Amino acid sequence: MIFTLRQEAILREVRRNGSVKVTEIAAELAVSRMTVRRDIAGLADQGAVSRVYGGAILPRSEPSPRTEAPGAYDRGRAFSIGMAVPSRSAYYRDVIEGAQAAAQAVGARLTLGVSAYGDDLPQVERMLVSGVDGLLLTPLPQTLQSAAGAAWIRELSVPVVIVERRPEPAAGLDHLDCVASDHVRGTMQALRHLVDLGHGRIGLLACPTPTAPWIVRGFDIAAEILPIASGAPRITEHAFGDVEAVDDFLDAMAATGTKTSSM
Repeated sequence: MIFTLRQEAILREVRRNGSVKVTEIAAELAVSRMTVRRDIAGLADQGAVSRVYGGAILPRSEPSPRTEAPGAYDRGRAFSIGMAVPSRSAYYRDVIEGAQAAAQAVGARLTLGVSAYGDDLPQVERMLVSGVDGLLLTPLPQTLQSAAGAAWIRELSVPVVIVERRPEPAAGLDHLDCVASDHVRGTMQALRHLVDLGHGRIGLLACPTPTAPWIVRGFDIAAEILPIASGAPRITEHAFGDVEAVDDFLDAMAATGTKTSSM
């Protein structure tokens, strides 16, 4: 292999630290970031490094053909999956446990990163440096609303599945698989259950969460096709911690004889 002096400097840094960042090596070499990106692309084409968002890491070994166990690879280490979620809350706990069970069933290793509803990229970069073979991502909703916000996801060097999110068409992520709970259908099933129990007046109290619009939509669809009385208390953007608003909602329920459907 023949490398330029800059590429050799980049390669030395990757071999020394396991990774290199475009911004840091560009400043060290006194060249533009675009120049460094081109150098990294050349190194990646020759198999000397693997490109990741914002830099490069040591090259990954190519997977051998699949064995009879679906999802498992016959190689020296377990297939590794990185999972980045916004929290370990009761809702995401079930999602995480489901992913862990699925990974265990095929002999894969799951690495978990929690962003606490902050920037997802640091968690993802750490998992890429550790050598994950694929990623399960639950980014912030705003990340999936535009091409600029989702740019770093499009540049990831490993397969990605978006979890519990639905990217907007403008994000340019149509090539990725997505898996998400069907909150519309779930809400409709919940309301049908209440109606079958004889409750015809059902209220709604929903907080502004990423899933709330789907829940409200399911509620509205159910209200059109099920015998649900109109005029029940309805709040679709309840502020977290607003106790007074909850009291007002409960008073309105008591006054109208309404059952709750809290989302």
